[in-house]
Amino acid sequence: MRITLVLPTLNELDNLKLLLPRLKMILHSFKNYELVVVDDNSVDGTGQYVAAYAKRNNKVRLIRRLRKKGLASAIFDGADAACGDFVVIMDADLQHDPAKIPELLKSLRSNDLTIGTRRYPLEKKTIRGRLLLLRSQTAIFLIRKVLSVRLKDPVSGYFAFRKALFDKVKNQLKPIGYEFLIDLYVKSKPGKVGFVIYSFGKRRHGKSKLGLKVMLCFFLQLFHLSWFRLRKKLMRKGIE
Repeated sequence: MRITLVLPTLNELDNLKLLLPRLKMILHSFKNYELVVVDDNSVDGTGQYVAAYAKRNNKVRLIRRLRKKGLASAIFDGADAACGDFVVIMDADLQHDPAKIPELLKSLRSNDLTIGTRRYPLEKKTIRGRLLLLRSQTAIFLIRKVLSVRLKDPVSGYFAFRKALFDKVKNQLKPIGYEFLIDLYVKSKPGKVGFVIYSFGKRRHGKSKLGLKVMLCFFLQLFHLSWFRLRKKLMRKGIE
């Protein structure tokens, strides 16, 4: 099977120096794979480092975007450019456990979409851990209430899907802010969904990109998806 791993990046140079060698080892058993790095014109040399790395490893491709467009749109561009039949999305900040990639791909043999479901090992030990958990639980609560979606972790940034699932709805997708998974799920209506549990790690280098703008984009996406579902419902009633 052909596999594409998409890594959206923004100023992740130090993390990539640790991550790329690990990914090479993990993906070595999958002979037909590619690694697509989508970089939003990082100022720390991320793009230059990946370009140099790609010259030594023909499995790696760089998509360099000249301005920041957001995580969701970076995922969209990476998935759109993917040559693989199966696409894995993960962050480059080392918080997603790359050792779970084979498990995600194995799950896709019988599922259209597989979601990495987070555990927070530090949630009871640090203020940061508790805040991460609270933020995640609040977002999940709103998605369940507004969209009636019962996924375990609909705001996960670590997931895999069949490229055909993406291609089916890519013209309907509206990548806003940070959340891509819920947009794909609502609009594609995958037949079978799998789950892989992993421990949410600690960022080694750099700063988190989450902030007020990301929160506002999340509410904007909730509104967009609720309107999308309402419009579809009205259209069905009109046909009937």
